Amino acid sequence: MYRIVPGPPSSLPANLEQLLEDRLSAERLKPYDDACSGDRTRAVALYTWNFETAAAFGEVMGQFEVVLRNALHNELTAWHARRGRPGEWYDDPSGLLDAKGHADIANVRDRLQRESKPELPGSVVAELTFGFWRVLLSSRYQATLWARRSDGRSRTTPGAGEGTSTRPSTTSTTSATERPTTNRFTPSIWLVGTA
Repeated sequence: MYRIVPGPPSSLPANLEQLLEDRLSAERLKPYDDACSGDRTRAVALYTWNFETAAAFGEVMGQFEVVLRNALHNELTAWHARRGRPGEWYDDPSGLLDAKGHADIANVRDRLQRESKPELPGSVVAELTFGFWRVLLSSRYQATLWARRSDGRSRTTPGAGEGTSTRPSTTSTTSATERPTTNRFTPSIWLVGTA
């Protein structure tokens, strides 16, 4: 967990602006300088606020990812069991996953083996990346994993109980929209050295 710093501590060196430019680069600070009409003190405060916001959003997204992957795992496990298939859903005995999905799962299994960890379903699920789960919700799986039942409900969509019209494609759109933001999360820390 990162500690959010509301602003530059009073003990920072007098040459903070130059130090930040040296550590972060003028190019990195330029959008903040521009937004603050060249007022570097305000630009640094805006930069800090941006990091604090990204850190808070990162925490929420981290929890969202855990809930999403566990909900999908539970639904896919039930879907797999209803079909009487052996093993786990991610063993993919009917070949529904694409090559990248198989490679992601193989990499997780290899890593667990190298680290001498047991290959439990929860371990495999926890190690699969957010990107793996995002792709599972993409349109390429609409006709297979997320096919509709005769009553119009999704066969496997988490929370698609009676009267629910939840569609994975809605979640996929949201996740794809948020993806560029999540790739920019950075901890909120001051990059200062000794002057």
